[in-house]
Amino acid sequence: MSSEQIAFIVISGIALILILLPLPWHWSARNYGTLLYIGWAFSGTLMYFINAIVWTGNLKNPAPVWCDISAKLAMGLGVALPAVSLCINRRLFNIATMKIVELSPRQRLHQTLIDFGIGLGIPILVMILHYVVQGHRFDIIEDVGCVPCNHLSHCLMIPLVLIWPLLLGLVSMVYGVLAMRAFMKQRRTFSTLLNSKSSNLNVSRYLRLMALAGTDITLDLPLSSYIAYSNLRHGLAPWVSWSDTHYNFSDVNYVPKSLLQEVPGAWATLTINRWALPMACILFFLFFGLAGESIAFYQRVIRRSIALLHLPYRSHAKLQVTASSPQGFVK
Repeated sequence: MSSEQIAFIVISGIALILILLPLPWHWSARNYGTLLYIGWAFSGTLMYFINAIVWTGNLKNPAPVWCDISAKLAMGLGVALPAVSLCINRRLFNIATMKIVELSPRQRLHQTLIDFGIGLGIPILVMILHYVVQGHRFDIIEDVGCVPCNHLSHCLMIPLVLIWPLLLGLVSMVYGVLAMRAFMKQRRTFSTLLNSKSSNLNVSRYLRLMALAGTDITLDLPLSSYIAYSNLRHGLAPWVSWSDTHYNFSDVNYVPKSLLQEVPGAWATLTINRWALPMACILFFLFFGLAGESIAFYQRVIRRSIALLHLPYRSHAKLQVTASSPQGFVK
């Protein structure tokens, strides 16, 4: 096993734990944008973590159904984080412009449906649309595992798959810039606004959400552009027909790592793709796992755990003291 593979497995395992630590606070606050971020980053990191363990140094196909699922999930993951960043930036913009601080139950449901439509619906839609340009079932790459197959058709591949991360990233960037602009305009009264009865944010949390979304945009746009370029640099095959694209659809290609490394940019693209998810988990933890509310939560958990561990001991000690009373029996 190479040092790169060991590092990926170890760091992915740590990342899976780290991203779950801030989950209780975000769940109680019902921050659906960050909950979707946690869900996508965790599921993607877990998928690549399992694939790295199972397919290290081999090209077998022990779990075809798992490969079907993980290859399709990989397509959604390419869109999911830009979509979730859009959800977060949109919410921050609405708060900064005083549009959704006071929400009725109906308005809250409406905003939640929009968040899920963007952060969950669009990635699922891309996974469904991917079938149109899916040349065969999946590929298995040594050390990486199951990856999706794309039929590079100029008339369908770009609008159905490649354009979505770039489009979502650009829209998210616009919302982020407008949110920051609105925040700077009313920063003196912003603390009062966020401390309103129906808001679960304060200025610190707001700025951390903005920093998270901004960092995602800064990383996602170049990454999406590079992946699109890597897919298009070798040219696009013309679209012939549905039957031509899906001919021998059940085939599975087995690609040794050494062979893929000979293709310019191919191994680099795969490496960036699978490292992006653990890094997203660690990034989220750095913004929220070390925050004041998270540290307070950790302290409460530790205190309760210590109390539970000492409870049997304290009860036993009390019984001994009482039993040694002059009366010689337990009161």
